[in-house]
Amino acid sequence: MTTLADIMLDVAEILGGVRVGTATGGSTTTLVDTNRTEPAEYWLDGTLFLLSGTYAGVASRISAYSENTITVPATVGGAIVAGVQYAVAPPKYTFDQMQIAIQRAIDEVGEAVAVDITTLVTATTHTYALPAGVSNVLRVEVASSTTSPYSFQPTYFWEENSGYIYFVPTKAPSTVGAIIRVWYRTPHAALSLYSTVVSPNVNQEWLKWKAVVNVYRDTISQTGKDDAVIIELLNQAMAKEKELQMRRKSLHNYITSNDPKLASY
Repeated sequence: MTTLADIMLDVAEILGGVRVGTATGGSTTTLVDTNRTEPAEYWLDGTLFLLSGTYAGVASRISAYSENTITVPATVGGAIVAGVQYAVAPPKYTFDQMQIAIQRAIDEVGEAVAVDITTLVTATTHTYALPAGVSNVLRVEVASSTTSPYSFQPTYFWEENSGYIYFVPTKAPSTVGAIIRVWYRTPHAALSLYSTVVSPNVNQEWLKWKAVVNVYRDTISQTGKDDAVIIELLNQAMAKEKELQMRRKSLHNYITSNDPKLASY
């Protein structure tokens, strides 16, 4: 499971300047590392990533840094303790800037393919209500067994209409309790929290490089300067993103359109 924080750390590592360390202590809003040697305010407005321990996966803007102590603006959920591994990204590219860049890349993907497995076959039924949020169905598969391995098989005798799946009565699934697996298109959830899960159907290599492109473009736009170094880095990132563009579809990218129907309704 990949989260916004995971992609953000990948982006930060490409942008450069990330450092890793191990906490020697802390609290609910601070991480202490007596081995840090940077001067006061060096990491101010940078990003803290917790990599191990109870709160691994947390990412936060750094609101203060002094005397080997990194402070974040809100509790991470509990006290940071000695031994927790972490990474810090410098403030040149901020938490908000990276988050927005990743969201813009997700928006470019548009609708992604998702899977629902909550519907079960019931006796003598050929009409099933789709679960809340499920529509634009691409494929319907029915498990051949009620226990793992389920051996899902596609069926082509169905139609979606007004929130329901209608099977041809003589072709409706009959193994009571078997899972009906539904593949459908849906907009990606907004990446509003560091813990928001990035759909596995999004090519994550492409996503992080597209976000890097967005960060560099945003930086050039903000400064209004033709910084030769940033422009060169942007060109390199664009080349990498273009290379990955054709592979940005879902891991199940063979499902790109509705399956054919073998009967009329």
